[in-house]
Amino acid sequence: MYIAIVDDIRKDRELLEHDIRNFYSGIVKIVSYASAEEFIRDIPRFDGDLVFLDICMDGMNGIELARKLRENDPYLLIVFLSSSADFAFDAFPIHPFDYIIKPYTEEKLAHVLKEASRLKETSVPMAAIKVPYRSLNVPMAKIISAVASGHTVEVTLIDGMVLKSIQTFKEIQNILSDDPRFLVINRGVLVNMDEVLSMDGENMRMKSGAVYPLRLRGRIDLISAFSHYVVTRMK
Repeated sequence: MYIAIVDDIRKDRELLEHDIRNFYSGIVKIVSYASAEEFIRDIPRFDGDLVFLDICMDGMNGIELARKLRENDPYLLIVFLSSSADFAFDAFPIHPFDYIIKPYTEEKLAHVLKEASRLKETSVPMAAIKVPYRSLNVPMAKIISAVASGHTVEVTLIDGMVLKSIQTFKEIQNILSDDPRFLVINRGVLVNMDEVLSMDGENMRMKSGAVYPLRLRGRIDLISAFSHYVVTRMK
């Protein structure tokens, strides 16, 4: 596990780091920061699994920092720390992994770490999508489409987020080629067939509302491939 701790109270940072290291018997990488601003400077180099954020800090608070982290990585596990439950409602829209009240119990911390480890070990097909300054591991099932756009490829996720990948369309196509859900339906347009709402013979309408035209050349083969996939999924 690769974990970050952001808390402006030194003794709280040190205690949490000590307890996490005890839980993992030392087999863990931990980086700690005394402020949100300090962590922000390291975001391009942080490729961790789990972040503990104190909510009430001088300067930028933990909720504001979490919003910035979500812009970079929609699947990062975020755990809020607070001496009060009063901020739980404000934290909810950011979809935190958990919310820990200080002082925490050994049982509560162990539960959070066990669940985080379980998720990390779960075998979920992932796609490495490269965006400026970093690479994001995105569950393939969360990808709606990948569409070439100028010098980038716009990868749209089911939560509405659009990742502007610096990879070529061919590179992303190759990453997703072993997953039967994905089909190239036009030049520079690849869709997740699980996210298709309907097809009228000329266009595919996605559950998200997006509409993509089918290429003219080989259109019958595309329709056949989609129909075969749907039938296979129904079995």
